Amino acid sequence: MEELLKLGLKGLRELYHKKEISPREVVDFQIAQIEKLQPHINAVCEKNFEAARKMAQQQSENFSEFSNKPLFGSPFSVKEMLAFQDFHLTAGSVARKDYVSTKTATVVQRLVNAGGIPLCTTNVPEIGFWWETNNPLYGRTRNPYDLSRISGGSSGGEAALIAGRGVFFGVGSDIGGSIRNPSAFCGISGHKPSPKLIPLTGHFQTEHNEIKYKAGNKYPYTTLGPLARHTADLPLLFNLMSGEDGWDPEVKGKLEINEVLRDPTELKVYYIDHPVFHLASATSEEVAQAVRSSADLFSQLGCEVQALNPRLFKNGLPYWITALQSVSELPKYEEVLTNQKGLSHKIALAKEFLEFFKGHGSYTLPSLLFVLMEKFKLTEKDLKKYHEELLHFKKEFHDFLGTDGVLIMPVMPTSAPRHNHPLLSPCDFIYSGVFNALEVPATSVPVGLSKEGLPLAVQIIASPHQDENALSAAIAIEKVFGALPAPSI
Repeated sequence: MEELLKLGLKGLRELYHKKEISPREVVDFQIAQIEKLQPHINAVCEKNFEAARKMAQQQSENFSEFSNKPLFGSPFSVKEMLAFQDFHLTAGSVARKDYVSTKTATVVQRLVNAGGIPLCTTNVPEIGFWWETNNPLYGRTRNPYDLSRISGGSSGGEAALIAGRGVFFGVGSDIGGSIRNPSAFCGISGHKPSPKLIPLTGHFQTEHNEIKYKAGNKYPYTTLGPLARHTADLPLLFNLMSGEDGWDPEVKGKLEINEVLRDPTELKVYYIDHPVFHLASATSEEVAQAVRSSADLFSQLGCEVQALNPRLFKNGLPYWITALQSVSELPKYEEVLTNQKGLSHKIALAKEFLEFFKGHGSYTLPSLLFVLMEKFKLTEKDLKKYHEELLHFKKEFHDFLGTDGVLIMPVMPTSAPRHNHPLLSPCDFIYSGVFNALEVPATSVPVGLSKEGLPLAVQIIASPHQDENALSAAIAIEKVFGALPAPSI
Protein backbone atom coordinates (compact mmCIF):
# COMPACT_ATOMS: atom_id res chain seq x y z
CA MET A 1 0.00 0.00 0.00
CA GLU A 2 2.93 2.38 0.55
CA GLU A 3 3.23 2.48 -3.25
CA LEU A 4 0.16 4.75 -3.22
CA LEU A 5 2.28 7.55 -1.74
CA LYS A 6 4.27 7.78 -4.98
CA LEU A 7 1.38 7.65 -7.43
CA GLY A 8 -0.57 10.30 -9.30
CA LEU A 9 -4.01 9.81 -10.82
CA LYS A 10 -2.71 7.96 -13.88
CA GLY A 11 -0.87 5.42 -11.73
CA LEU A 12 -3.92 4.98 -9.50
CA ARG A 13 -6.16 4.32 -12.52
CA GLU A 14 -3.74 1.66 -13.76
CA LEU A 15 -3.93 -0.18 -10.43
CA TYR A 16 -7.72 -0.06 -10.52
CA HIS A 17 -8.00 -1.38 -14.05
CA LYS A 18 -5.60 -4.21 -13.23
CA LYS A 19 -7.93 -4.87 -10.26
CA GLU A 20 -4.93 -4.88 -7.92
CA ILE A 21 -6.68 -2.62 -5.44
CA SER A 22 -10.19 -1.31 -4.69
CA PRO A 23 -11.49 2.23 -4.02
CA ARG A 24 -12.41 1.16 -0.49
CA GLU A 25 -8.84 0.06 0.21
CA VAL A 26 -7.46 3.30 -1.22
CA VAL A 27 -9.84 5.49 0.79
CA ASP A 28 -9.07 3.59 4.00
CA PHE A 29 -5.34 4.01 3.35
CA GLN A 30 -5.66 7.73 2.65
CA ILE A 31 -7.80 8.29 5.73
CA ALA A 32 -5.13 6.58 7.82
CA GLN A 33 -2.52 8.79 6.17
CA ILE A 34 -4.53 11.92 7.02
CA GLU A 35 -4.92 10.79 10.64
CA LYS A 36 -1.11 10.42 10.85
CA LEU A 37 -0.49 13.81 9.23
CA GLN A 38 -3.10 15.98 10.92
CA PRO A 39 -1.50 16.25 14.40
CA HIS A 40 1.67 17.53 12.72
CA ILE A 41 0.49 19.79 9.89
CA ASN A 42 -3.05 20.79 10.97
CA ALA A 43 -4.39 21.02 7.41
CA VAL A 44 -7.89 19.55 7.86
CA CYS A 45 -10.95 21.52 8.97
CA GLU A 46 -13.77 18.95 8.76
CA LYS A 47 -13.69 15.25 7.92
CA ASN A 48 -15.97 13.48 5.46
CA PHE A 49 -14.57 10.04 6.25
CA GLU A 50 -17.75 8.00 6.79
CA ALA A 51 -19.47 9.33 3.67
CA ALA A 52 -16.24 8.78 1.72
CA ARG A 53 -16.05 5.17 2.87
CA LYS A 54 -19.62 4.60 1.71
CA MET A 55 -18.89 6.16 -1.70
CA ALA A 56 -15.76 4.03 -2.04
CA GLN A 57 -17.61 0.88 -1.02
CA GLN A 58 -20.30 1.56 -3.62
CA GLN A 59 -17.66 2.06 -6.31
CA SER A 60 -15.84 -1.11 -5.23
CA GLU A 61 -19.00 -3.22 -5.38
CA ASN A 62 -20.13 -1.76 -8.71
CA PHE A 63 -16.82 -1.66 -10.58
CA SER A 64 -18.32 -1.95 -14.07
CA GLU A 65 -20.74 0.90 -13.40
CA PHE A 66 -18.20 3.39 -12.05
CA SER A 67 -14.79 2.39 -13.43
CA ASN A 68 -15.21 4.34 -16.67
CA LYS A 69 -15.43 7.62 -14.75
CA PRO A 70 -12.20 9.64 -15.16
CA LEU A 71 -11.69 10.10 -11.39
CA PHE A 72 -12.93 6.66 -10.33
CA GLY A 73 -11.90 6.06 -6.71
CA SER A 74 -9.69 9.17 -6.48
CA PRO A 75 -9.61 10.77 -3.00
CA PHE A 76 -9.44 14.58 -2.95
CA SER A 77 -9.89 17.53 -0.60
CA VAL A 78 -11.79 20.80 -0.77
CA LYS A 79 -10.57 24.24 0.26
CA GLU A 80 -12.82 25.47 3.07
CA MET A 81 -13.71 28.59 1.06
CA LEU A 82 -15.75 26.43 -1.33
CA ALA A 83 -19.29 25.33 -0.54
CA PHE A 84 -19.66 21.64 0.34
CA GLN A 85 -23.19 20.76 1.36
CA ASP A 86 -23.67 20.33 5.14
CA PHE A 87 -20.09 21.46 5.82
CA HIS A 88 -18.98 24.77 7.27
CA LEU A 89 -17.85 27.59 5.01
CA THR A 90 -16.26 29.93 7.53
CA ALA A 91 -13.26 31.19 5.54
CA GLY A 92 -11.47 30.99 8.87
CA SER A 93 -13.54 33.82 10.34
CA VAL A 94 -15.03 33.81 13.85
CA ALA A 95 -17.96 35.85 12.52
CA ARG A 96 -18.90 32.93 10.21
CA LYS A 97 -18.24 30.06 12.63
CA ASP A 98 -21.84 28.82 12.40
CA TYR A 99 -22.24 29.17 8.61
CA VAL A 100 -23.05 25.81 6.99
CA SER A 101 -23.39 25.38 3.20
CA THR A 102 -26.74 24.18 1.86
CA LYS A 103 -25.34 23.53 -1.63
CA THR A 104 -22.10 22.25 -3.16
CA ALA A 105 -19.84 24.38 -5.34
CA THR A 106 -20.01 23.60 -9.06
CA VAL A 107 -16.37 22.50 -9.29
CA VAL A 108 -16.65 20.17 -6.31
CA GLN A 109 -19.83 18.57 -7.65
CA ARG A 110 -18.20 18.07 -11.05
CA LEU A 111 -15.29 16.22 -9.46
CA VAL A 112 -17.68 14.02 -7.48
CA ASN A 113 -19.71 13.33 -10.63
CA ALA A 114 -16.46 12.25 -12.31
CA GLY A 115 -15.87 9.64 -9.61
CA GLY A 116 -13.77 11.65 -7.17
CA ILE A 117 -14.23 10.99 -3.44
CA PRO A 118 -13.99 14.06 -1.15
CA LEU A 119 -12.32 13.21 2.17
CA CYS A 120 -12.27 16.57 3.95
CA THR A 121 -12.20 20.35 3.82
CA THR A 122 -8.89 22.14 4.37
CA ASN A 123 -7.60 25.16 6.21
CA VAL A 124 -7.22 28.74 4.95
CA PRO A 125 -6.00 32.11 6.30
CA GLU A 126 -8.64 34.34 7.90
CA ILE A 127 -10.94 35.42 5.01
CA GLY A 128 -8.38 33.80 2.69
CA PHE A 129 -6.53 37.08 2.29
CA TRP A 130 -2.98 36.28 3.34
CA TRP A 131 -0.12 34.08 2.25
CA GLU A 132 0.30 32.17 5.49
CA THR A 133 -2.49 29.81 6.54
CA ASN A 134 -3.60 30.63 10.06
CA ASN A 135 -6.94 31.68 11.56
CA PRO A 136 -8.70 31.97 14.96
CA LEU A 137 -11.00 28.97 14.30
CA TYR A 138 -8.71 26.21 13.08
CA GLY A 139 -5.24 27.51 13.90
CA ARG A 140 -2.03 27.33 11.89
CA THR A 141 -1.19 24.92 9.07
CA ARG A 142 2.43 23.75 8.87
CA ASN A 143 4.58 22.71 5.93
CA PRO A 144 5.08 18.91 5.83
CA TYR A 145 8.69 19.34 4.62
CA ASP A 146 9.56 21.42 7.69
CA LEU A 147 7.01 22.06 10.42
CA SER A 148 8.67 25.36 11.32
CA ARG A 149 7.82 26.70 7.84
CA ILE A 150 4.63 28.07 6.33
CA SER A 151 2.49 26.13 3.86
CA GLY A 152 1.52 29.29 1.98
CA GLY A 153 -1.92 30.74 1.44
CA SER A 154 -4.66 30.93 0.87
CA SER A 155 -4.88 27.31 -0.35
CA GLY A 156 -2.32 26.32 2.29
CA GLY A 157 -4.33 23.48 3.80
CA GLU A 158 -4.86 21.96 0.37
CA ALA A 159 -1.19 22.12 -0.56
CA ALA A 160 0.05 20.76 2.77
CA LEU A 161 -2.35 17.81 2.70
CA ILE A 162 -1.55 16.91 -0.91
CA ALA A 163 2.19 17.23 -0.28
CA GLY A 164 1.86 14.95 2.76
CA ARG A 165 0.12 12.42 0.47
CA GLY A 166 -3.18 12.64 2.37
CA VAL A 167 -5.08 13.03 -0.93
CA PHE A 168 -4.21 12.87 -4.61
CA PHE A 169 -5.46 16.32 -5.59
CA GLY A 170 -7.49 19.26 -4.38
CA VAL A 171 -9.47 22.36 -5.32
CA GLY A 172 -8.04 25.81 -4.68
CA SER A 173 -8.70 29.44 -5.51
CA ASP A 174 -6.32 32.21 -6.49
CA ILE A 175 -6.63 35.99 -6.30
CA GLY A 176 -3.00 36.87 -5.64
CA GLY A 177 -1.05 33.62 -5.93
CA SER A 178 -3.23 31.53 -3.62
CA ILE A 179 -2.90 28.34 -5.69
CA ARG A 180 0.67 28.87 -6.82
CA ASN A 181 2.56 29.96 -3.71
CA PRO A 182 1.23 27.08 -1.52
CA SER A 183 2.02 24.65 -4.33
CA ALA A 184 5.55 26.05 -4.59
CA PHE A 185 6.19 26.04 -0.85
CA CYS A 186 4.86 22.49 -0.41
CA GLY A 187 6.43 20.91 -3.50
CA ILE A 188 3.32 20.05 -5.51
CA SER A 189 1.84 21.41 -8.75
CA GLY A 190 -0.97 23.94 -9.15
CA HIS A 191 -2.62 25.70 -12.06
CA LYS A 192 -4.30 29.10 -11.99
CA PRO A 193 -6.38 29.03 -15.19
CA SER A 194 -7.27 31.91 -17.46
CA PRO A 195 -10.14 33.88 -15.91
CA LYS A 196 -13.78 33.00 -16.52
CA LEU A 197 -13.19 29.42 -17.63
CA ILE A 198 -14.13 27.68 -14.35
CA PRO A 199 -17.36 28.77 -12.58
CA LEU A 200 -16.92 30.55 -9.27
CA THR A 201 -20.34 29.29 -8.19
CA GLY A 202 -20.12 28.23 -4.56
CA HIS A 203 -16.88 30.02 -3.69
CA PHE A 204 -16.83 32.35 -0.70
CA GLN A 205 -18.73 35.56 -1.61
CA THR A 206 -19.81 34.05 -4.95
CA GLU A 207 -22.16 31.43 -3.60
CA HIS A 208 -25.25 30.33 -5.53
CA ASN A 209 -27.42 33.18 -4.23
CA GLU A 210 -24.75 35.81 -5.03
CA ILE A 211 -22.95 34.79 -8.23
CA LYS A 212 -25.75 35.89 -10.58
CA TYR A 213 -25.22 39.49 -9.45
CA LYS A 214 -21.47 39.45 -10.26
CA ALA A 215 -21.53 40.06 -14.01
CA GLY A 216 -19.38 42.62 -15.83
CA ASN A 217 -17.27 44.93 -13.71
CA LYS A 218 -18.68 43.37 -10.53
CA TYR A 219 -16.93 40.08 -11.29
CA PRO A 220 -14.02 39.33 -8.90
CA TYR A 221 -10.44 38.51 -9.86
CA THR A 222 -10.63 35.16 -8.07
CA THR A 223 -9.92 32.09 -10.20
CA LEU A 224 -10.52 28.45 -9.21
CA GLY A 225 -8.09 25.72 -10.19
CA PRO A 226 -6.58 22.33 -9.36
CA LEU A 227 -3.63 21.34 -7.17
CA ALA A 228 -2.11 17.87 -7.52
CA ARG A 229 0.83 15.65 -6.58
CA HIS A 230 1.80 15.38 -10.25
CA THR A 231 1.74 18.13 -12.89
CA ALA A 232 0.60 15.59 -15.49
CA ASP A 233 -2.76 15.33 -13.68
CA LEU A 234 -3.60 19.04 -13.98
CA PRO A 235 -4.97 19.03 -17.59
CA LEU A 236 -7.55 16.33 -16.78
CA LEU A 237 -8.65 18.14 -13.63
CA PHE A 238 -8.86 21.45 -15.51
CA ASN A 239 -11.07 19.88 -18.19
CA LEU A 240 -13.41 18.39 -15.58
CA MET A 241 -13.72 21.68 -13.68
CA SER A 242 -14.19 24.07 -16.61
CA GLY A 243 -17.24 25.10 -18.64
CA GLU A 244 -20.43 27.07 -18.03
CA ASP A 245 -22.80 25.91 -15.30
CA GLY A 246 -25.89 28.10 -15.78
CA TRP A 247 -25.11 30.08 -12.61
CA ASP A 248 -21.87 31.99 -13.20
CA PRO A 249 -22.80 34.73 -15.72
CA GLU A 250 -19.23 35.21 -17.00
CA VAL A 251 -18.31 31.59 -17.81
CA LYS A 252 -19.52 30.90 -21.33
CA GLY A 253 -18.65 27.84 -23.38
CA LYS A 254 -15.73 25.59 -22.49
CA LEU A 255 -12.00 25.52 -23.18
CA GLU A 256 -10.90 21.89 -23.59
CA ILE A 257 -7.24 20.97 -23.28
CA ASN A 258 -6.21 18.19 -25.64
CA GLU A 259 -5.25 14.87 -24.10
CA VAL A 260 -2.06 15.05 -26.18
CA LEU A 261 -0.59 18.38 -25.15
CA ARG A 262 1.28 20.78 -27.37
CA ASP A 263 4.86 19.75 -28.17
CA PRO A 264 6.97 21.96 -25.84
CA THR A 265 9.65 22.32 -28.53
CA GLU A 266 7.17 24.52 -30.45
CA LEU A 267 7.20 27.13 -27.68
CA LYS A 268 9.06 30.42 -27.48
CA VAL A 269 10.45 30.58 -23.97
CA TYR A 270 11.26 33.73 -21.98
CA TYR A 271 12.51 33.95 -18.43
CA ILE A 272 13.32 36.36 -15.62
CA ASP A 273 15.45 34.89 -12.84
CA HIS A 274 15.76 37.98 -10.59
CA PRO A 275 12.56 40.03 -11.13
CA VAL A 276 12.30 43.43 -9.45
CA PHE A 277 9.02 44.41 -7.77
CA HIS A 278 8.45 47.56 -5.74
CA LEU A 279 8.20 46.72 -2.01
CA ALA A 280 8.97 43.00 -2.52
CA SER A 281 12.03 40.99 -1.47
CA ALA A 282 14.84 40.12 -3.86
CA THR A 283 14.91 36.61 -5.32
CA SER A 284 17.16 34.13 -3.53
CA GLU A 285 19.95 32.60 -5.60
CA GLU A 286 18.50 29.09 -5.19
CA VAL A 287 15.15 30.16 -6.64
CA ALA A 288 16.86 32.14 -9.43
CA GLN A 289 18.92 29.05 -10.30
CA ALA A 290 15.72 26.99 -10.49
CA VAL A 291 14.42 29.46 -13.10
CA ARG A 292 17.66 29.31 -15.10
CA SER A 293 17.78 25.51 -14.94
CA SER A 294 14.23 25.36 -16.27
CA ALA A 295 15.10 27.76 -19.09
CA ASP A 296 18.20 25.71 -19.93
CA LEU A 297 16.02 22.65 -20.31
CA PHE A 298 14.10 24.34 -23.14
CA SER A 299 17.34 25.47 -24.75
CA GLN A 300 18.40 21.83 -24.83
CA LEU A 301 15.06 20.94 -26.44
CA GLY A 302 15.85 23.41 -29.22
CA CYS A 303 13.44 26.16 -28.18
CA GLU A 304 14.12 29.84 -28.71
CA VAL A 305 14.96 31.07 -25.18
CA GLN A 306 15.42 34.71 -24.17
CA ALA A 307 15.95 36.56 -20.88
CA LEU A 308 13.67 39.57 -20.31
CA ASN A 309 14.18 42.86 -18.47
CA PRO A 310 14.02 42.08 -14.73
CA ARG A 311 12.13 45.35 -14.11
CA LEU A 312 9.31 44.42 -16.50
CA PHE A 313 6.80 43.97 -13.65
CA LYS A 314 8.15 46.56 -11.23
CA ASN A 315 4.69 48.19 -10.90
CA GLY A 316 3.04 44.85 -10.18
CA LEU A 317 1.78 45.87 -6.74
CA PRO A 318 -0.08 49.06 -7.78
CA TYR A 319 -1.41 47.15 -10.80
CA TRP A 320 -2.81 44.42 -8.55
CA ILE A 321 -4.32 46.93 -6.11
CA THR A 322 -5.82 48.84 -9.04
CA ALA A 323 -7.33 45.67 -10.48
CA LEU A 324 -9.01 44.82 -7.18
CA GLN A 325 -10.23 48.36 -6.54
CA SER A 326 -11.69 48.51 -10.06
CA VAL A 327 -14.20 45.77 -9.19
CA SER A 328 -17.51 47.57 -8.74
CA GLU A 329 -19.29 47.18 -5.39
CA LEU A 330 -16.30 45.41 -3.85
CA PRO A 331 -17.15 45.08 -0.14
CA LYS A 332 -14.84 46.54 2.45
CA TYR A 333 -12.50 44.04 4.07
CA GLU A 334 -13.81 45.12 7.47
CA GLU A 335 -17.35 44.20 6.41
CA VAL A 336 -16.26 40.81 5.10
CA LEU A 337 -14.26 40.10 8.25
CA THR A 338 -17.19 40.83 10.56
CA ASN A 339 -19.81 39.40 8.18
CA GLN A 340 -21.86 42.58 8.67
CA LYS A 341 -22.55 45.79 6.78
CA GLY A 342 -23.11 49.35 7.90
CA LEU A 343 -22.11 50.84 11.25
CA SER A 344 -22.34 47.46 12.99
CA HIS A 345 -19.30 46.20 11.11
CA LYS A 346 -16.86 48.67 12.68
CA ILE A 347 -13.91 47.08 14.49
CA ALA A 348 -12.41 48.86 17.49
CA LEU A 349 -8.87 48.56 16.16
CA ALA A 350 -6.99 49.79 19.24
CA LYS A 351 -8.87 47.34 21.45
CA GLU A 352 -8.44 44.44 19.02
CA PHE A 353 -4.69 45.05 18.60
CA LEU A 354 -4.37 45.04 22.40
CA GLU A 355 -6.42 41.83 22.68
CA PHE A 356 -4.31 40.18 19.99
CA PHE A 357 -1.03 40.91 21.79
CA LYS A 358 -2.57 39.66 25.05
CA GLY A 359 -3.41 36.41 23.25
CA HIS A 360 -7.21 36.82 23.40
CA GLY A 361 -7.98 38.46 20.06
CA SER A 362 -10.82 37.47 17.72
CA TYR A 363 -8.78 38.28 14.60
CA THR A 364 -5.33 37.51 13.22
CA LEU A 365 -2.72 40.26 13.02
CA PRO A 366 -2.74 40.33 9.17
CA SER A 367 -6.50 40.94 9.19
CA LEU A 368 -6.19 43.83 11.62
CA LEU A 369 -3.43 45.31 9.50
CA PHE A 370 -5.58 44.96 6.37
CA VAL A 371 -8.42 46.83 8.09
CA LEU A 372 -5.98 49.58 9.02
CA MET A 373 -4.43 49.74 5.53
CA GLU A 374 -7.85 49.83 3.87
CA LYS A 375 -8.29 53.34 5.18
CA PHE A 376 -5.40 54.44 2.91
CA LYS A 377 -6.60 53.45 -0.58
CA LEU A 378 -5.18 54.78 -3.83
CA THR A 379 -6.50 58.23 -4.68
CA GLU A 380 -8.89 58.56 -7.62
CA LYS A 381 -6.10 60.25 -9.58
CA ASP A 382 -3.60 57.42 -8.92
CA LEU A 383 -6.28 54.80 -9.52
CA LYS A 384 -7.07 56.28 -12.94
CA LYS A 385 -3.36 56.55 -13.81
CA TYR A 386 -2.55 52.96 -12.90
CA HIS A 387 -5.75 51.67 -14.47
CA GLU A 388 -4.78 53.17 -17.83
CA GLU A 389 -1.22 51.85 -17.45
CA LEU A 390 -2.51 48.39 -16.55
CA LEU A 391 -4.82 48.20 -19.57
CA HIS A 392 -1.99 49.23 -21.89
CA PHE A 393 0.58 46.91 -20.33
CA LYS A 394 -1.87 43.99 -20.24
CA LYS A 395 -2.51 44.25 -23.99
CA GLU A 396 1.21 44.53 -24.74
CA PHE A 397 2.00 41.50 -22.58
CA HIS A 398 -0.77 39.37 -24.11
CA ASP A 399 0.37 40.27 -27.62
CA PHE A 400 4.00 39.61 -26.74
CA LEU A 401 3.37 36.05 -25.53
CA GLY A 402 0.90 35.40 -28.34
CA THR A 403 -0.18 31.84 -29.08
CA ASP A 404 3.21 30.18 -28.62
CA GLY A 405 5.08 32.07 -25.87
CA VAL A 406 5.61 31.17 -22.21
CA LEU A 407 7.41 33.03 -19.43
CA ILE A 408 9.32 31.26 -16.63
CA MET A 409 9.43 33.17 -13.34
CA PRO A 410 9.89 32.54 -9.62
CA VAL A 411 6.60 31.82 -7.87
CA MET A 412 7.88 33.56 -4.74
CA PRO A 413 11.29 35.11 -3.95
CA THR A 414 12.36 32.28 -1.60
CA SER A 415 11.47 28.77 -0.56
CA ALA A 416 8.96 28.47 2.31
CA PRO A 417 9.87 30.97 5.06
CA ARG A 418 9.40 30.39 8.77
CA HIS A 419 6.06 31.05 10.46
CA ASN A 420 5.11 34.74 10.77
CA HIS A 421 7.89 35.83 8.37
CA PRO A 422 5.31 37.09 5.83
CA LEU A 423 4.58 39.94 8.28
CA LEU A 424 8.13 41.20 7.59
CA SER A 425 7.74 41.06 3.80
CA PRO A 426 3.97 41.28 3.17
CA CYS A 427 4.24 42.29 -0.49
CA ASP A 428 6.21 39.25 -1.67
CA PHE A 429 2.96 37.68 -2.91
CA ILE A 430 3.13 40.06 -5.89
CA TYR A 431 5.55 37.69 -7.64
CA SER A 432 2.40 35.68 -8.38
CA GLY A 433 -0.32 38.30 -7.83
CA VAL A 434 0.73 40.44 -10.78
CA PHE A 435 -0.46 37.70 -13.12
CA ASN A 436 -3.95 37.86 -11.63
CA ALA A 437 -4.04 41.55 -12.55
CA LEU A 438 -2.78 40.67 -16.04
CA GLU A 439 -5.48 37.98 -16.34
CA VAL A 440 -3.24 35.20 -17.65
CA PRO A 441 -2.90 31.49 -16.79
CA ALA A 442 0.05 30.33 -14.68
CA THR A 443 1.26 26.91 -13.53
CA SER A 444 3.50 26.25 -10.53
CA VAL A 445 5.80 23.21 -10.88
CA PRO A 446 8.46 21.89 -8.46
CA VAL A 447 12.08 21.70 -9.62
CA GLY A 448 13.82 19.99 -6.72
CA LEU A 449 14.83 20.70 -3.14
CA SER A 450 16.94 23.46 -1.62
CA LYS A 451 20.05 22.84 0.47
CA GLU A 452 17.76 22.91 3.50
CA GLY A 453 15.50 20.24 1.99
CA LEU A 454 12.70 22.67 1.11
CA PRO A 455 10.82 22.56 -2.21
CA LEU A 456 11.89 24.88 -5.01
CA ALA A 457 9.53 25.80 -7.83
CA VAL A 458 8.94 28.00 -10.87
CA GLN A 459 5.77 29.28 -12.49
CA ILE A 460 5.01 29.13 -16.20
CA ILE A 461 2.89 31.98 -17.59
CA ALA A 462 1.06 32.01 -20.93
CA SER A 463 -1.34 34.39 -22.67
CA PRO A 464 -5.11 34.20 -22.03
CA HIS A 465 -6.77 30.92 -23.06
CA GLN A 466 -3.36 29.43 -23.84
CA ASP A 467 -3.48 27.33 -20.66
CA GLU A 468 -2.25 24.35 -22.66
CA ASN A 469 1.06 26.13 -23.31
CA ALA A 470 1.71 26.71 -19.61
CA LEU A 471 0.73 23.14 -18.71
CA SER A 472 2.76 21.63 -21.55
CA ALA A 473 5.89 23.51 -20.44
CA ALA A 474 5.31 22.60 -16.77
CA ILE A 475 4.89 18.90 -17.60
CA ALA A 476 8.12 19.01 -19.65
CA ILE A 477 9.90 20.39 -16.58
CA GLU A 478 8.42 17.68 -14.34
CA LYS A 479 9.57 14.95 -16.74
CA VAL A 480 13.16 16.11 -16.26
CA PHE A 481 13.21 17.11 -12.60
CA GLY A 482 10.60 14.57 -11.45
CA ALA A 483 7.90 14.89 -8.80
CA LEU A 484 9.35 15.51 -5.33
CA PRO A 485 9.67 12.65 -2.86
CA ALA A 486 7.10 12.57 -0.08
CA PRO A 487 8.16 14.49 3.06
CA SER A 488 9.63 12.37 5.84
CA ILE A 489 6.70 12.74 8.23
